Amino acid sequence: MLCACSAVAQRVEIPIAVTNTIADQSKSQIITVAAHPKATDDLDTALGEKEIPSLPPPAGVFIVYSIPPSPEYMWLSPLDIRKLEVGKQHLVEYMIGMTWNAGKIDITWGPISNLIDSAYIVDVVSDFPNNFIKVKLEPGKSYSTINTAITKLKVLVWYNATSLSVLEANPSLNVFPTPCDDELVIEGAGIGAQFDVADVAGSVIFSGAVDQQRQRISTAHLSAGLYTLRVREQDGSLTTKKLLRR
Repeated sequence: MLCACSAVAQRVEIPIAVTNTIADQSKSQIITVAAHPKATDDLDTALGEKEIPSLPPPAGVFIVYSIPPSPEYMWLSPLDIRKLEVGKQHLVEYMIGMTWNAGKIDITWGPISNLIDSAYIVDVVSDFPNNFIKVKLEPGKSYSTINTAITKLKVLVWYNATSLSVLEANPSLNVFPTPCDDELVIEGAGIGAQFDVADVAGSVIFSGAVDQQRQRISTAHLSAGLYTLRVREQDGSLTTKKLLRR
């Protein structure tokens, strides 16, 4: 049993990989929608949100970003954390903006936490549940479009924090690079921690143990796509990180 004295609610998140493919070339970006008890609708730098200058991108550049629910649109970020109402079931809406002008957009996502009842990607011009675009976030599903007029989508997440019994993720854990190619580095995990890498369906691809401060692991055998790295410390706390293999 986990000790309640060291437990605080973790960040609950959904990593969403957005890929723009033009001919035989593609560019990918991960945007993460999340909730945490200490989050606000403003920029929470202590939780990892970083401001991106809202300057017009160069023509032809593929950019994906999150717009907070503010009429002033003060900041843009690929990580959008909102308030998790502990002890409650509640809906949070996130806005995803996409800058693209050709090819195809593919949107995929990782496993859904058990603290989430359901989640959907919908358009921004019609109302749920009768949306023009409505895709439930489930294992094995995805969304694709070649309509370059679609530059904004909404992510609706119904959180269920009525029973919260997990330890907070290790804030000092650092995983890079992402996207990665043939190798990944884990920093900040305790010696003896166990790790595994799972695919979008939650199946474990490989696992191992941390035996050095900068743990290097080979990802050469992974196919391109979105994965979850899980690091469990010896005290039982679990940290998850999202990976994009190019």
